[in-house]
Parts: sequence; structure tokens; C-alpha cells
Amino acid sequence: MTYKEWRAGIEKPKSKNTADALQQVAADDKIKRTLQETMAASKIKGELKYPPPKMDLTSFKFDAVHTQGDKHPHDVTEEEARRFIDEAYFAIHFKGNDSMNYFGREGAAYVQLGKKKIRTAFKAEEYNPKFKQMVEDYEKARRESELSAD
Repeated sequence: MTYKEWRAGIEKPKSKNTADALQQVAADDKIKRTLQETMAASKIKGELKYPPPKMDLTSFKFDAVHTQGDKHPHDVTEEEARRFIDEAYFAIHFKGNDSMNYFGREGAAYVQLGKKKIRTAFKAEEYNPKFKQMVEDYEKARRESELSAD
């Protein structure tokens, strides 16, 4: 193999990877705009985090009394709450109380960042209409971005 042939083999995948990366950035930007528009229309306060920040939850405690207690029973296990965070589509950060809410297809989790606590979690069936709409808009925008990539 000549140097020219070797170099050509390296450059082709780079170009494809760069194009794919640019296409992914454009798709993510469109999804983020869609979510911001839904938040504005629904008057949801807070700062959208898309993609949601990944967190090391090993030192976070789970508030089972609050999540599974009599006052607000959500019937969510600690494992489910942690999965909701790991698989979240987006998050909303609330600065006033230093918390982050993670939302995804299966459910949501409310995390108190300063206290390192998963305060509560609930399944998607319990979403209020505003957050249900955000999840639906996310899924629609994601499908559209995947179709346009093909």
C-alpha cells in the first residue's frame, strides 16, 4: 500500500464521522429548540438541560419515605428512580432550590443536588399535562431527526 492509498483510507472515515457529528449537532439543536418552545408555551420555569447531565449517583441517597410514603405514594423503587435519571431525555434545573428534575419515557426523578438526595420519583402515568407534552414533543422531534438522517 502506498502512502497516498493509506492516507485516502484514513481521510474517508474522518469525513463521514465529521458529517455525522455535524448532523447530530443539528438534530440536537432542533430538539432543544422544540423543548424550549414547549416550555415557553406551557410557562414551565427553569433551565432546560439537553442533553441531560450525567451524574454519578453513588453517593446520592434515596428518600424512600417521601417517594413511597402515605402522603405522596408513587410506588417507585430506588432502582427505578436511578434508571429514570440514567435514561432521561432531558432535565430541568431549578436554581432557587438547587434541584434538577429528570424526565424520560418511563418516569421522572427529582434530585436535590446540594443534599445529594433523590427526593422523589414517579412514573410517566403521573406526569402532569405540561411534562407529558414535553416528553411527546421530544419523542416526535427525535423521530423526525432520525428520519431526516436517513
